[in-house]
Amino acid sequence: MLPRAGMIHWPSRATAPYISSEGYAVRKHTNWSVRRLLYSLTAAAVIPAALLLAFSVWNQYRTDEQEAARSAYSLAQLTADNMEGLLADASYVMSKIAQRPGVRNDSGQGCDQIFEQFKDLYPQFSNLSKADRTGYIVCSAMDQPRRTATFVGDAVWYKRVFSAKKFTVGPPYLGPVTGRVVAVLAHPLFDDAGNMTGSIQMPLDLVRLRVVRGAEKLPESTLIAVIDSKGVLVARSRDAEGRVGKNLSDSEAVKIVLSSKNGTGRAETSDGTERVFGFLPIPGTDWFAVAGINTDTVLFSARQAAMRNLVFGGLTLLLVLLLAVYVSKRISRPMVAVQEAARKAAAGDLDTRVPYSGPLEVVDFAVQFNYMLDAIRNSQNKLADARSELVLLGTCVKHLTDMVIIMNAQHSVTAWPPIVFVNDAFEDISGYARSEVLGRPSSLLHGPGTSQEVIARIHAGLLAQVAFREELIHYTRGGAQFWVELDMIPIRSEDGVLTHWVSIERDVSVRKQAEQSIHRLAYFDALTDLPNRPLLMSRIDTALAAATRDGLLGAMLFIDLDNFKNINDARGHAVGDAFLQVVAQRLTGVVRPQDTLARLGGDEFVILMTGMGSDELAGASMAMATARTVREALARPFEVNGQPYSSTASIGVTLLRGGGQSAHDLLRESDTAMYRAKKSGRNHVAFFEQEMQVEVEFRLALEHDLGLAIERQQMTVHVQTQMDRDGRPAGAELLLRWRHPDRGYVSPAQFIPIAEDSGLILSLGAWVLEQGCVALARLKDVGCRLPLSINVSPKQYRQPGFVDQVKEVLTRTGAPAAQLIFEVTESLLIDNLDEVIGRMNELAALGIRFSIDDFGTGYSSLAYLKRLPLHELKIDKSFVQDMPDDSDDTAIVKMILSMARHLNLHVVAEGVETREQAEFLIANQCHVMQGYFYSRPEPIGEWLSALLEREAVLAAGAGS
Repeated sequence: MLPRAGMIHWPSRATAPYISSEGYAVRKHTNWSVRRLLYSLTAAAVIPAALLLAFSVWNQYRTDEQEAARSAYSLAQLTADNMEGLLADASYVMSKIAQRPGVRNDSGQGCDQIFEQFKDLYPQFSNLSKADRTGYIVCSAMDQPRRTATFVGDAVWYKRVFSAKKFTVGPPYLGPVTGRVVAVLAHPLFDDAGNMTGSIQMPLDLVRLRVVRGAEKLPESTLIAVIDSKGVLVARSRDAEGRVGKNLSDSEAVKIVLSSKNGTGRAETSDGTERVFGFLPIPGTDWFAVAGINTDTVLFSARQAAMRNLVFGGLTLLLVLLLAVYVSKRISRPMVAVQEAARKAAAGDLDTRVPYSGPLEVVDFAVQFNYMLDAIRNSQNKLADARSELVLLGTCVKHLTDMVIIMNAQHSVTAWPPIVFVNDAFEDISGYARSEVLGRPSSLLHGPGTSQEVIARIHAGLLAQVAFREELIHYTRGGAQFWVELDMIPIRSEDGVLTHWVSIERDVSVRKQAEQSIHRLAYFDALTDLPNRPLLMSRIDTALAAATRDGLLGAMLFIDLDNFKNINDARGHAVGDAFLQVVAQRLTGVVRPQDTLARLGGDEFVILMTGMGSDELAGASMAMATARTVREALARPFEVNGQPYSSTASIGVTLLRGGGQSAHDLLRESDTAMYRAKKSGRNHVAFFEQEMQVEVEFRLALEHDLGLAIERQQMTVHVQTQMDRDGRPAGAELLLRWRHPDRGYVSPAQFIPIAEDSGLILSLGAWVLEQGCVALARLKDVGCRLPLSINVSPKQYRQPGFVDQVKEVLTRTGAPAAQLIFEVTESLLIDNLDEVIGRMNELAALGIRFSIDDFGTGYSSLAYLKRLPLHELKIDKSFVQDMPDDSDDTAIVKMILSMARHLNLHVVAEGVETREQAEFLIANQCHVMQGYFYSRPEPIGEWLSALLEREAVLAAGAGS
């Protein structure tokens, strides 16, 4: 009989209830038990865990072995590097010894002293010996057996070096001289004709050879060895005595090394110990570096881990089984709890819950029953939650700091959607009351500064009915401008129809101002507020693209203020900065509105002109006219902080044509033209011509070659003798000459200015000073007191420590300072005259004399002649070459000679090339003449030899 409707029949504990969809309790029989299921799950968990444990143990074994192999290989690599370095050092030492004349000599005149000094110089080698071409040891650092020449002609190493004719390494070998197992390092000896006359050899004592520094500190389980390609033991890190030299090719480990050449392995070594080892060939030899680690040591930790895992796994398995039994006994308890909870629920207690435990039937019933209770409670809670959420949402939106605007989407296709809601932030930021905007389109916040492009994109987003983000300018009710970041979100009904738009707008005015400030800092000069280099480069690229596209020319004016450093030095950087600001203002008044005026930095400005037509001649004329206007504007007096200042500018001009030009090309060309204007005397304008670039590239190439010439010692010193009025040598001048391997002789007029500008003159000047002092020392040794003149550049003279450098050279060479004359030019006297005079006095105190070179061509002033410790004046050859025919030059020379006599100064005339010139100078009491009429410059070695020979002849004549 079935139960009545609305009632539930509770079955006994022996049956598992199943509730059908009609609400009747029915029985469902099954052929499994809870305990069987629990045991199956236990087995399913334990078996994979045991397999994983076994894999972990196996992987630990493999990882430890691989790590040991890597360590052994690294140690073998270190051994190979050490041996390679040792052999390289030996090769280098032997090559140096082989070059010694006493070693190369095979005339039988005795052994070089290196054989006596070898033990002290190279203690790491057991001997140094020399073998002749007949195979006999003719020289040896160690005493030979029976003190007779030992025959080694049949030794493998001897045959190998004579066959290879280069540095070789011999196999292990019982040295007849040392009496120990050695590897002979041999190097060939050659005579001057290139014929091999013998060899020198240094035997390595293989028993004492340290294959790696600190090998004795390695664990005893670690062994390092070196074997050759035949399996012979060359060296061993420990217990080498009695083992080195033995053939180990039968060893399994050696077989692996000889067959694989490079790698790792695991095998039993020659001492019966199984090892993991690494090996690789030693470059330049037929040797292999081998390092091995005892397998017991390698796998010790893995075996310990395996034992721990076995014990731990067994205990864990036992614990799981005990736990399964315990749980199976307690599995029936949740069934009683399910029945009790069901009775409370039937009585109306909706807070009760059926625990999820027990067999599947109980759990299934509990789940369905709890679902029913949850559904009832959820339906009650949803109403309360919806009311709370609505209140909370309204409160949050109302108090958000971002503006929230909700719009009706029904009119968004053809017009701006009308506003249906705004929050408090909208009223605070925009100044509009909520009542003023409801029903009005959201475009009411737009104004003249709102980007039409952004408005068009917003329209497109509204038509597409997708979320989008934009940044635009809004206006408050009072007309104030502010930036907003707008997120427009579409709201749809459950059937997908667009009903509203929600616009969340945050005020980003502060961020925008920061971005504008960053942009200004990045692209405008902070001092003058003009475009800086990055912005200028961008505008040049734009102008080049436009010129290429439209065929319209442009121009670039590179402006550099002349002597701006004087204002900074005299008045300070604050006045200098104010002066640059005034210059920028004046330049701004000169340029056209469409042109760009930029400051590159320092006192450099650039004007970029565009839209100058397509005629190059007209464009060049227009650019030059603008440049002259700029130069005239900058030449007018300036007033800074009430003080007058004057300045000029040097301006370089180049045309912007487009095509293949780049921004860097334009800057380089205009900069090159500007420097040409500087060289023209400043306050000039120069138009770029291709010849200027050729000149710059030539100077750059010559500067590079000059640096290489100094490094490769291509420079030479020549000497030109100076004669007195009786035709006797009165002195000489050292002249620097350069013979370029490709250009031939390079004129000093070309390379000396480049050396001055690049700073290479410092090393050149020091070298010439050294050569001059060495020559003076040689002259002093033969009793010749002929003075030598050396040119000293202003940069060399002003360098710190110049006086100490001169003192050191004089002391080291022993040159007499009284015979040394420094020739300086008048340009040295322009700046810091007091410092120049002080340094001259220091050098004069040593005995050095000074001469003013090229007198009359530079900063000639009688004032400094009175103050300087001068010895002589050198009349420039430009005054000598046209006299006595040219009356002006004749008058100048006479004046210089007369002035020098009154000032008790010695006079040397340069460039004397004719007899008439010499006779005129002698007649006017010139002390010394120098020029091709008397002698041409000749290499210092030849000049010294000739002079020393002449002194020897004179000394011999005086003695007779």
